[in-house]
Amino acid sequence: MGGSGTQRAMAITYQQTSTTYSFVLEGMANRDTTDNNFFTTRAGRINFGALTVNREDLFKMIATFNRTTQAGTVHYAWMAGGGDPAARAFHVTTTGRENSSTGVGYFGYSAAIPTLSDNPGGATIWPTGMRCNWVNDMAATVAKIQKQTMTYNGTTFIPGSNNLKFRPHSSCEAAGAWTVSAAPTFLNGSHSDGVPTHELTDYAASSVPQVSPPTVTLAR
Repeated sequence: MGGSGTQRAMAITYQQTSTTYSFVLEGMANRDTTDNNFFTTRAGRINFGALTVNREDLFKMIATFNRTTQAGTVHYAWMAGGGDPAARAFHVTTTGRENSSTGVGYFGYSAAIPTLSDNPGGATIWPTGMRCNWVNDMAATVAKIQKQTMTYNGTTFIPGSNNLKFRPHSSCEAAGAWTVSAAPTFLNGSHSDGVPTHELTDYAASSVPQVSPPTVTLAR
């Protein structure tokens, strides 16, 4: 980050009714000591399109919770800086906190935060694929994402089936000069005779509810 001159801003807008609590939480930092143009006009939202060169640590969260059942849905994206071609996006939803309540989560790479929809979930979530070799080949995207199911046991959510493993390669799976001498690690994925195969999957449409952020008009 930009040292003592760094400026940072955060904005939250929330709405509480007798049954639900919803909010949008956004923020970013700016290394430019002379520009603090963080907010949109009268909307109480971060202007992610501003500070193009020096913006960093951008994040956006849109969520809703049922105050009775504690069912909830969270959409979250984070981007390291204005020069990044993609954001890392998480989506998770649960049916509550009674025994046998269930949940599902997804992770993948999305478009840059300034272009993300304000209405994720339902038919479409933010991530469009996985960049398995993001350190060396950020441009390579496989149109699959990670998925984790879970079930509440009265105390905590227990992981169920998952589609998490992949090889850190542009294709997420590739043969070649790669061998396994022991059980595969988290990133290695499943393998046979040294040839890895990713376990990524498609987003199951409408498995995560759509959430729209509450709105507010600020008086001048």
